[in-house]
Amino acid sequence: MRILIGYDGSDCSREAIETLRRSGLPQEAEALVVSVADMWPILPDPEHEEEEPRLSPRDARAWKEQLMAAEREVPAAVAQARAYALERLEEMRAQVVPAVEMVRSIYPRWKIESRAVADSPYWGLTKLADTWGADLVVVGSHGRSALGRVFLGSVSLSVVNYAHCSVRVARCGLGPQQGPARLVVGYDGSEYADAVIRAVGAREWPDGSEVRLVAATEPKHVTLFPFHVRHEDEEQGTQHESWLRGRAERRAGELRTAGLATELYLKEGDPKRLLITMAEEWAADAIFIGAKGLGGFKPLVLGSVATSVVSNARCTVEVIRPTRRASAPTSSSGG
Repeated sequence: MRILIGYDGSDCSREAIETLRRSGLPQEAEALVVSVADMWPILPDPEHEEEEPRLSPRDARAWKEQLMAAEREVPAAVAQARAYALERLEEMRAQVVPAVEMVRSIYPRWKIESRAVADSPYWGLTKLADTWGADLVVVGSHGRSALGRVFLGSVSLSVVNYAHCSVRVARCGLGPQQGPARLVVGYDGSEYADAVIRAVGAREWPDGSEVRLVAATEPKHVTLFPFHVRHEDEEQGTQHESWLRGRAERRAGELRTAGLATELYLKEGDPKRLLITMAEEWAADAIFIGAKGLGGFKPLVLGSVATSVVSNARCTVEVIRPTRRASAPTSSSGG
């Protein structure tokens, strides 16, 4: 498993790392701790240009003359911006060192690297997650300043929206948590919901950890014109509820087999509110939810339920996307 961890030196980013103690992640994995300097990417440095291309002697001379002319024409403002960016990057490289040690103290067998990049915060993280091949991105939910932030709310939501992999948005200010984990898992019968079940079941949770599997059914609409309600509509709703219950019960059984004490809650209502309310009343450590639900039209566009939960939940939220390197779904995912 490859885990990319965003870090900006703030208390919130440190707490985001601390939440990994109760994340169920494997004892052996690869991690990349990243600090993003909130600025435009560094412009090319003439002293570190590409190697001279293989050209004829005449063309090679012309190429060198053009390069020297370009170097002479670099405006002073550009050179100053480049120097500032390099200075900021050095600060970020130094800043990420204690974060690496924090992660290593939690998972001593992880292979951990660090990197500092200059970019827009959310774009720097999502682009690096894609090129590095991350399975999970970990970000905090708040930042510390307009210039140095990596984790301001809109940034973390943008990471969730644009990353191709799963994203863990850690809520800060909750204090240390110990003992078995309490997890609320949203389920709607979709392939994304099945991916959530597989992801949660594959984790290594503390003994005694519990799951509340929440499956929401559509609320029965009240209308001033009851003669418009057809018997066929009511019958379809009943069939859907029966179908959803059957799938949810099988998924609950899979989680129990994985060692998690699991209760199924089939409730009528808005899933956005149900998941958040359940997590608050139960003091859950985290909500797990799929990136899209039934009827989703673009696999990389976050669904409205996931968007609302990430934006409003008071606990950590993991949005699960099926990993690109995962094997084909097991037979259990289709039943």
